[in-house]
Amino acid sequence: MTRWTRHSAIWGLCGVALVLAGLWLVLLPSRLASSLASTLETSTGLGMAVAGSASLALDDGLKIRFTNLRLADAKASGGLKVELREVLVPLSPNDILGGPKIPRSARIDGAAIDLDLGAPLNLSPAPGKTSLPETAEEDQSRYRINFSNSTFNLRDSKSGFALALADANGVMESSAARPFLLHTSGFLNGVYTTLHVEADSAARIFEGGSPADIVLSSDSGELRFSGRMGWNAASLLALDGRLSAASRRTDSLLAWLGLPSALAPASAIELESSFSAVGARASLPEYSLQTNWASGNGKLSLAARPGGFAVDGALTAEKITLAEPGSSTAEDGWSTAPFPWLPLPGAEGNFQVSAKSLVLRGWTLPDARLLLSFDAKGADLAIGASQDKITFSASASRGYPPAFTFKAKLADAPAREVLSSLAGYPWLDGRIALDLDATAAGANTAALISTFTGKLSFALAGGTVTGYSLKDLLSDSGKGWRAARADATTGVQISTSCEIADGIIALSMARITASDLDVEAGGEIDLLRQALDLAIDANRSKDLPKNLIISGSWHAPEFGVATARKEQGQEPMPSQN
Repeated sequence: MTRWTRHSAIWGLCGVALVLAGLWLVLLPSRLASSLASTLETSTGLGMAVAGSASLALDDGLKIRFTNLRLADAKASGGLKVELREVLVPLSPNDILGGPKIPRSARIDGAAIDLDLGAPLNLSPAPGKTSLPETAEEDQSRYRINFSNSTFNLRDSKSGFALALADANGVMESSAARPFLLHTSGFLNGVYTTLHVEADSAARIFEGGSPADIVLSSDSGELRFSGRMGWNAASLLALDGRLSAASRRTDSLLAWLGLPSALAPASAIELESSFSAVGARASLPEYSLQTNWASGNGKLSLAARPGGFAVDGALTAEKITLAEPGSSTAEDGWSTAPFPWLPLPGAEGNFQVSAKSLVLRGWTLPDARLLLSFDAKGADLAIGASQDKITFSASASRGYPPAFTFKAKLADAPAREVLSSLAGYPWLDGRIALDLDATAAGANTAALISTFTGKLSFALAGGTVTGYSLKDLLSDSGKGWRAARADATTGVQISTSCEIADGIIALSMARITASDLDVEAGGEIDLLRQALDLAIDANRSKDLPKNLIISGSWHAPEFGVATARKEQGQEPMPSQN
């Protein structure tokens, strides 16, 4: 063979080698993708499909780049779906020559992980395989995935419930000698949130359960779970352990978690409880609650349902305060702010409360019971207290505007507490009886008051007007509740029955007696405008004008004599604010 022939043969062989090497490199991504898919399914039960492309990349070393990579449980039950916009996997010489195992590290951009709590998750590794292969050397069994611009979606296909951690960035790690770790930050219901998960073993999570700790935190509050996490016999995600929750505002905490928050108080909360959850159902069988308005113990269960939640719970407490003591009716009129809507949107169920004392705007009810029931049609609220023989119930429909029905019976209740809480009048003592049956409709307090219609009977026995002399008050013309500080009116008795229509109480006759007077009153009380237009018949009382009127704002009414006003060419003052 001539020298030229040998050189030609060598160059030819090199050319063939280069062609084969080039072909090898061209085919390598698809071969590695196929090998990786087979390894992944054998080890974890996850099926892998490359919807985009697989190519080689030189990005701080030789890597394989996948675009639009999809993972799902091999049985295609829909319990888990993962879409990865871009995945960079470093390649080792063994990967190039012998085929890859599950990569020990990867960088992911644009992951969308969807876990359906309503569908079973069937991860089925081949017999004898574990979801994460282990070796004797720790550095060979350590896996690390960095991800960015990702979304974690936890949902329930049966009810439509969903929680999504969006724009998430973080890291996931696992090894034979170290726990499984997931640490990520993103936005949950618009609130920047950090999620931290640690478990003894990623493999054990999918093989019956693993001890785990989960922390979810944000400016809206913090949740901590410690216990066991895994998939149960029905292949549904299951948690069993202890749960704690804390927040400066209860309403913010519930809104952050996607739970009904409209009626929740804007007060701090701390909760500790045993906790179990399977799929989209959760139970707190024994919880301890500390808030500004109540401290006690109870139980609670939640279950996602189409359009919302089913709730069943109870609370037992020493004292519950539903409004701050000393609050009274505002002098600038009723609120026009929309109701935080009762019944709760998308919720149904029951919640029972029992307390040794229940405080309603300064009115203390001993041994009280409260029951709130709500469903798709509306809501019912019932309050009872045995000592003062008090029952109150309200029903609200889901129509717009919401329609309400009110029923109340007070057989022997304290006048000062009741009237102070309802109308801001703290100066009348005694025992009262009240019977109310009324309806109303409206999306705010002012609208509700303006449509208030029904019947009311009221009686006061053994009353004392502290700081006022009713006789002196009715004897003189003037404006406002003028206090006779050294005087009081004792032996006050009041009885009346009246009709209510469109927020106006029509008094056909009210009898008021005391130690030094006996009068009858008729006229109107305008609830919406907080105004009085009353005529007083004092024929049975000595030293009193016989034709008195009380008119104007009930916060500062005007007292006068009807005949005198007519002689001056004036009509009685109309109702006004």
